[in-house]
Amino acid sequence: MADGKLSDSERFSSKAVEFNTEVLGEDHSDTLMSMNSLAETYWTQGRTEEALQLHKRVLEKRRRILGEDHPDTLESMDNLAVTYSTQGRTEEALRLHEQVVEKRRHILGEDHRDRLTSMNNLAMAYKAQGRKEDCTRLNEEVLEKRRRTLGEDHLQTLISMNNLALAYCAQRRMEDSTGLVEQVLEKRRRILGEDHPDTLMGMHNLAQMYWTQGRMADSAKLNQQALEKRRVILGEDHDHTLTSMNNLATVYLAQVGRMNDAARLLEHVLERRRRILDEDHPDTVTVKNNLAFAYWEQGRRKEAATLNEQVLEKRRQMLGEDHPDTLKSMKRSTEWLAFIQAQH
Repeated sequence: MADGKLSDSERFSSKAVEFNTEVLGEDHSDTLMSMNSLAETYWTQGRTEEALQLHKRVLEKRRRILGEDHPDTLESMDNLAVTYSTQGRTEEALRLHEQVVEKRRHILGEDHRDRLTSMNNLAMAYKAQGRKEDCTRLNEEVLEKRRRTLGEDHLQTLISMNNLALAYCAQRRMEDSTGLVEQVLEKRRRILGEDHPDTLMGMHNLAQMYWTQGRMADSAKLNQQALEKRRVILGEDHDHTLTSMNNLATVYLAQVGRMNDAARLLEHVLERRRRILDEDHPDTVTVKNNLAFAYWEQGRRKEAATLNEQVLEKRRQMLGEDHPDTLKSMKRSTEWLAFIQAQH
């Protein structure tokens, strides 16, 4: 699914569910595995309610057939929790993540890789609730365990360093945060090479950190480097290339005199997102949101307001009325429409 062929993935997964249900039965492990794959495809497409209902069905069946503590049951609990988080249902997500962490501690032990993954998911749930200290504490614990069990340079250790950096950033501990991200990038360059996807992701993360610090020139330079490498290695239409274009445009939005550059890049990304993913995909909606802001700053008020209304409608459908992103779009809609009416 990384290349954006989501419709093909959905068709394949749907056929697998249909075939396995007919031949093996609805409760067979292969059927449940294919249902889980279809739910993940729905989630990637932004169809979170369909994903949620399918994950619930799989979890109910695995609990009944395999028991509460089976690894497949715990995987389903984790998947359902992540879907709750996407919908902004943080309390439900948090309860499930806490259960999985505790069960995996009891069954697998303190340092098992699956338990550490669950702890990482729980840390993200804490972050979503604004529990910054709990998020940082858990990320520090995971990093310490991965350093001890896997080593300083293991790829999972580097992921934990990056996660802890994001937790520090949320606490405004910018020196600690940037230092960790710089270490991750240096290690990935040394271990994986300059052009490895993980190295390019490290460049992206450091550019985002510079952006957060207001170091726009540094952020733009790194984003440009990552974009050029992704264009050459992955191609113009790859998801990661388009993400780099969107990130560079976001930096331009914050720089004086770069609004036209930002709008041009975002129009380019939006055209490709629509063609590759479709109109309703969350990434398409994100680009529309950014382009609406660029149009507003350019003085293209009506175009900006129209785009924002489209974003608001999609976020209501995908995320619900009370999700923070929906509320931001509602606030912007009210303010922009009031401004436009006041000009007439």
